[in-house]
Amino acid sequence: DKAGTLSHDLKLMQDGARTLIFTDNPHTNDSDSPPSFKSSQWQDMRSVIQELFDKQGITSMLVEGGAHLLAQFIDQGVYNEIFVQESDAYLQKGLSAPALPLGLTLADQTKLGDTRISHWVRA
Repeated sequence: DKAGTLSHDLKLMQDGARTLIFTDNPHTNDSDSPPSFKSSQWQDMRSVIQELFDKQGITSMLVEGGAHLLAQFIDQGVYNEIFVQESDAYLQKGLSAPALPLGLTLADQTKLGDTRISHWVRA
């Protein structure tokens, strides 16, 4: 949530795991909202992951974001697998998704309606 505009009332990722929000506009953490962290301070994703492990005890994470955030993880090689969702719909404007790195293996591909989901893993 780059701009910090998500409502604090949203019920994100309600699977029992904690949700953390990285943003350029962190809100004051209260007991009813997920913790937020200033993302512009953390350009080195290895440091982000190490800090989340050391200070939050996080050992696994799902990263959802825009082209810039995803490219940071890909470019720095801090991922184990990548899921790509593609639709036949033409959006006409917006940012392109980051390019997939070389050396990935297609582990699975499925179709849900008009959306194709590809699961890529490091070789």
